[in-house]
Amino acid sequence: MLRLILPVWLFIFVAFAAKAEILVVAAPFEEYPTLALQIREGAAAALPDNWVIKQVDAGCTDQAVQGVSDLIIAEKPDAVIGLPCIESLNLALASLGPIDVPIITIGSRAGAPSKLAAQNSWQLYRTGPREHEEGAAIAKLIVEAWRGLPFAIIDDGTIFARDTAEAIRNEAETSGTKPVLVDGFQPQLESQQKLIARLVAAGATHVFIASDRANIAQIATEAANRGIIFAGPETLLAADLDFPLPAGVLLAARDLNLNVAASEKIEAIIKTPFALAEGYAADAFLAAEIATRLKTYTAGSSISTALGVVSIEPDGFIKPVNFALFRYNGFEFQKVTP
Repeated sequence: MLRLILPVWLFIFVAFAAKAEILVVAAPFEEYPTLALQIREGAAAALPDNWVIKQVDAGCTDQAVQGVSDLIIAEKPDAVIGLPCIESLNLALASLGPIDVPIITIGSRAGAPSKLAAQNSWQLYRTGPREHEEGAAIAKLIVEAWRGLPFAIIDDGTIFARDTAEAIRNEAETSGTKPVLVDGFQPQLESQQKLIARLVAAGATHVFIASDRANIAQIATEAANRGIIFAGPETLLAADLDFPLPAGVLLAARDLNLNVAASEKIEAIIKTPFALAEGYAADAFLAAEIATRLKTYTAGSSISTALGVVSIEPDGFIKPVNFALFRYNGFEFQKVTP
């Protein structure tokens, strides 16, 4: 009788031990499918065999985010990654935080969710920089790369754009460099030729545009053959809209310098038809790696990842965060070597 009982209990134990861990990828699959698919495929490339992915459409509009939390909770996740839109991130955090489900957000820059999570000891982690760190890092990159060149800084008037433009201007003045033009522009016009004429009249050969990808793409396209090099922030990683981004545009963004094995997986992902120039696959790879290690993580320790050894700050930000310049080749952004 004992011989019959033991194998049954052994089978139950093995089955329980082999229980799959669930990673929910919550992203705007309907609104921004390219971005969402990059997050899903990047995460899938990093997961060990005992983890499975469930995807939830976490939209960015007030209507689209309704029910997001219920959908995520229904999957009984061990961790959630994605949630690049502040609307869905806020709702998910309010529901998942109290039940101790870790979230690793990708792309979101708003600082309020991190403050709320820290106040309540909720598990919210972020692969990107803090709000003020991004502008400072971009400023140092641009001023150093364009030192001695006639460059201009323009912004579209949004809070992020103004703050980024101001950080670059302050960094330039601190280092003894003065832009030939600092100006604002009205976004989403049918034509930006008047703006381009102001840039040409100022003698600018390099222009940093603090705006979204659509505006940067339009201005760079309309200024073709003017001999101007344009650059922008991480908003350039959004999907192409009305104006495809022309080759030669520079991106000032985080340098996710993954190891060779991970880089090869990411390269395969971004070459697929849906990828375009999205840059979130590497983010998702890193986020998924960290998600699989959180159950055994203790505060103050480090985590080994494809990016190298990383640490988690008390407010959930993942360090280090390095920045670099990248150039768009018509298909993807490639790092500009010094």
